[in-house]
Amino acid sequence: MWISRKTDYATRAVLALTLAGEGATLKIQEIADRTSTPAALLEQILPQLRGAGLVRSERGPRGGYRLNHPPEDITLDRVVRIFEGPLAPI
Repeated sequence: MWISRKTDYATRAVLALTLAGEGATLKIQEIADRTSTPAALLEQILPQLRGAGLVRSERGPRGGYRLNHPPEDITLDRVVRIFEGPLAPI
């Protein structure tokens, strides 16, 4: 199965937030640097992940994005379905 570049970048962003530690917030540029992802694309991807309830954004000088659920509750399947839509069983 082929996935889009956007889905690839979304999975990288979720992984970076997971590796940052529980409760840690990362700014878009920090995520971009850690995942080799263009910041402009992350500006489109992270709001979609926020709308799906996977990440949370926080305002302020120490703000950024962080996971909204424990990492063990987030599956790759869920991230892929946000960007690829429903998939046929393989």
